[in-house]
Amino acid sequence: MAQDFTYFEGYTTGVQPSDWSSRWVTTGETWAVQEAADDIRGKHLQHDRTTTARRLLSWDTPAGGSDTDTDLLVRWRSSTQFGEQFYLALRGSGGAATETGYVFRNTASTSIQISLFNAGGLSAVGSAVSIPSIIPNAWYWLRFQARGSALKAKMWSGDHEAEPAAWTIERTNSTLAGPGWFGVGNAASSATRRYDAVAVGTAGDDAVFPVSEDARTTQAAMLVLDAPDADARMTQLAALVLAEDAPLVEARATQVVALTLAEFDASIRTTQVAMLVLADQVGCFTRWAQTWTITRTDGVVQGFTSLDRALTFRGAAHQSCGSMSATAVEVSSIVGGQGSQELRGILSAAGVSESDLYHGLYDGALLESWLVPWENSGGETPVPLIVGVLGQDRHDVNELSIEILTDSAKLQQSALLEIFTPTCRYGFGAQNDARCPVDLTALTVSGTVTTTAVPVSPNNAARRVFVDSSRGEADRHFDLGQITWTSGANSGASSEIKSFAAGQFVLWDATLNPIALGDGYDATPGCNKSTTDHLRFNADLVDFGGFPHVPGIDSISDTPDAKG
Repeated sequence: MAQDFTYFEGYTTGVQPSDWSSRWVTTGETWAVQEAADDIRGKHLQHDRTTTARRLLSWDTPAGGSDTDTDLLVRWRSSTQFGEQFYLALRGSGGAATETGYVFRNTASTSIQISLFNAGGLSAVGSAVSIPSIIPNAWYWLRFQARGSALKAKMWSGDHEAEPAAWTIERTNSTLAGPGWFGVGNAASSATRRYDAVAVGTAGDDAVFPVSEDARTTQAAMLVLDAPDADARMTQLAALVLAEDAPLVEARATQVVALTLAEFDASIRTTQVAMLVLADQVGCFTRWAQTWTITRTDGVVQGFTSLDRALTFRGAAHQSCGSMSATAVEVSSIVGGQGSQELRGILSAAGVSESDLYHGLYDGALLESWLVPWENSGGETPVPLIVGVLGQDRHDVNELSIEILTDSAKLQQSALLEIFTPTCRYGFGAQNDARCPVDLTALTVSGTVTTTAVPVSPNNAARRVFVDSSRGEADRHFDLGQITWTSGANSGASSEIKSFAAGQFVLWDATLNPIALGDGYDATPGCNKSTTDHLRFNADLVDFGGFPHVPGIDSISDTPDAKG
């Protein structure tokens, strides 16, 4: 078993690498080591050609240039997106017109496939797999592996993106069982192809790029003193630099954390920005992790951490959540100053789910964020970042963004004042506003969905519109009211009613799940705050919360009519 790799920095520029050999068709092409600033180590293997033919450049040094159970990993780019731009070949042999080997290749700009060359014949090993269209001059990682009759391949972005665990293609074929060459090539006549990193694992080993344990940390610090007193402000910038043997390919994640301490024990206001790049197989150079603890409105406590494994802090378990991140913390030590942060992540059943958001379990939920010394080898003290409640959230099918508001942010809100208006200023229903005489409990009715094939088709009709043919209330009776689902996929959730007519309900917002026949609900009518609606539920206007006869702005600003 052996593992070998190269970034081509040790080869002579302008010529073909000395321990690589041209195979199959060897005319009408040029293989040469060249230099470029965007290469991992400043050099790459470049392939230029003028004719269409099957060409291969095999690496002769690892395992003597021939192996059976091989794993090949390369970083590749092409100046065009068309088909046949790359070959990764294993168990290769033969010559021009007798090409033999297993080949991982792109059959088009949007598809990849494992193929078999056998004495010059070409056949597919299983069907092609669709991929996002290849971007010209963008780097990609390619891995091709043969273990006995098992053939596997994968392709992913080459710009610091972590290697996916799953294989893109998995096939079996036992036609070629013996050892052969391994290398790179293609068949297309156009474009320029570049390879700036190649690793190979032979005799059953995986292809890897080793990471040096000699990685170092560099820090740049700048001290700014406003005055020689206790109010000195200090700004510190720390950047982690990996040693030369730590390749960019294995970079897993980049985190930017901003911390503002409003009240520091030494009366020093400190702003610290830490930028950290974590590389695969490199030990953590930071001993700090950020935690987010959420106490939902139903009392359930959820904990998340930026650490790559679970962390227990303040008695609560915090699950590793690499998809969770936060914007810069803004905290003010001035009375009335606003403090806020935005928490971003990916919706998932194990974390913050769309269903729980829809049911309002995070509306006003308490959140605490801390910077925690997870190893605590030096007796460090955890640092509180922010404490607040979850405010407005924005989300789609996959992504989530929630605003976090501190107590000081409340001071930025406009004062809630009652003003004199012609319409009622009370909340509808005694359960919502004690000044309203209407008992909503007595007005609430139950029913079931009898029709989902609605006569109109507004947006998201399957989630917004339904009919209950048993309803006998007058049109508009439930306008501006509320539906609470008592059974079905949306059970427990509430929706506001936009309109009601002839047994048909139209909701303002789409439900989380489609409305189905037989779904049960409780419906409560609404009120548009007019005197007419008030008299629907009351015998007189004694308890009406508006002032219908108060002159409006037009009347106040009106001037006498000289002709009147």
